Amino acid sequence: MAKIIGTAIASIDDLNYFEGNAKKHDIGKIIESILLYGFFQTILVCKRKNQVLGGNGRLESLIWLRQNPSDAENIARELKARYGTDTEIAYPPAGITVKGKDWFVNTLEVETVSDAEAIAINLQDNFSVLDGGDFTNLDKSKAFEVDALLGQLEALNKANFLPVSVDNDDLDLLLRELENQDSGDGWNDEPEPEIDEDTEEKEIDCECPKCNFRFTKIIK
Repeated sequence: MAKIIGTAIASIDDLNYFEGNAKKHDIGKIIESILLYGFFQTILVCKRKNQVLGGNGRLESLIWLRQNPSDAENIARELKARYGTDTEIAYPPAGITVKGKDWFVNTLEVETVSDAEAIAINLQDNFSVLDGGDFTNLDKSKAFEVDALLGQLEALNKANFLPVSVDNDDLDLLLRELENQDSGDGWNDEPEPEIDEDTEEKEIDCECPKCNFRFTKIIK
C-alpha cells in the first residue's frame, strides 16, 4: 500500500498533472477562490512520478495566475467590487511562497506501489469531495470526463484495485450507464426544450469563468 514520505515545499513548475485525470474543474471559480481566500491546501503528490494525485485543478489555477498577472489584477478588481473595496486580495495569493519568479506550495508526498494504486488514490480523492448526501455514483460521474473515467474504472477493476467510493455491486451499472451516455443513449441526453416563438427575446450578460470574457446571450 501507499506510504507517506512526508511534507515538502515544491515549485509549481516541477509538479506534473496526473495523466488521465478524469475530474472536470471550474478553473474560473478556483482562481477566484484562491485570490479571495488564499491558498492553504496541501497538494498530494506521487513521489515516484512527481505527479499530482490530488489538486490538479488547483495546480492549473496557480499556473494560470502566475502566467497572467494582468488578468489576475482584473479579476481581483471585480472581486473587490463584488465583496467590498475593503476586501484584501494579495498577489501572489496568500499562502504561496515566492522565490524569484517561482511559486512554491506545500505538498504531501506519498510513494505508491503501482500505477493502479496511484489511479485509485486520484479517483478516490476526486470522489471523496462528492461523497455524502443522497448522491449515487451515477450522479457523481457527471463531474468527470466520461472516456477518462470509464478507462480508469475498467483498468482498476481488472487490477482488483477499485477506489473505496465505488462498490462492486454498482460498478457494472455505472459502467453500463456511462457507456450509454458516451454513445449518446444515456441518462444525460435531455430533450431540447420547446421554444415559444411568440416569447419576447431577452438579453443576458454572461462571463466565461475561465477567461472572464464578457458576452451577451439572447434567449426567448
